[in-house]
Amino acid sequence: MKAQEITELRQRLGTDRVEFAKIIGVDLRSVSRWERGQVGPTGSSLAVMLALREKLDVDPAKAEEVRSLVVSAAGLGGLAYLILKLLNAYTDDEAAIVEEWRQSEPESTNGKGPPQRP
Repeated sequence: MKAQEITELRQRLGTDRVEFAKIIGVDLRSVSRWERGQVGPTGSSLAVMLALREKLDVDPAKAEEVRSLVVSAAGLGGLAYLILKLLNAYTDDEAAIVEEWRQSEPESTNGKGPPQRP
């Protein structure tokens, strides 16, 4: 990720550098260096930022919800990336199930609505 992309992601989340560093699991100096373009993120830091950007691109209106979730997760030892991936997988799976049900023949549901998650 480029310096400007990192700054834009932080701003989309509505966080300052300190809170953003906590979310990503790094210190404030790392975020400052990334945003100045001195170095770029790698490893899990990059993975978390890419996942956040992907989630915000899909659901831009949920920026505050995402921020709240990852701030809480970051306090649990850097589980933000895992939680975001699970959240995406869950919501994508639910959407696919509902869409499949909507496209199926109405009589196949016996009036019970969309299939329920096991």
